[in-house]
Amino acid sequence: KLNGKNYVEWAQSVKLTLDGKGKLGYLTGDTSQPGVIDPSLLRWKSENSLIIAWLINSMDSSLGKPYLFLPIAKDVWEAVRDCYSDLENFFQIYELKTRMWQSKQGDKDITTFYNLMVTL
Repeated sequence: KLNGKNYVEWAQSVKLTLDGKGKLGYLTGDTSQPGVIDPSLLRWKSENSLIIAWLINSMDSSLGKPYLFLPIAKDVWEAVRDCYSDLENFFQIYELKTRMWQSKQGDKDITTFYNLMVTL
């Protein structure tokens, strides 16, 4: 579930799931809404609604609420990306800086300590 700190992992999981079901186009825009008189409109609306529900249900309830009334799955996907992808970077940078400042060589040899630092 998207919790506000795991956007990259959540987004990849969603993409894999929808691609496996042949529905990734709803997020990328490749599966666009048919015209009003197109007979496939009803099917598109049904699948679009299902994908919106999947997206919202894959988020913590407090995060999903703002997206309930967006009518198109691609809009939900992009709004979530815009909101949380930069936040993800902030959390990663903060965590990395914290781990760097807390790291100490102690009794580790220089090679072990170096390898620890470069894998942060």
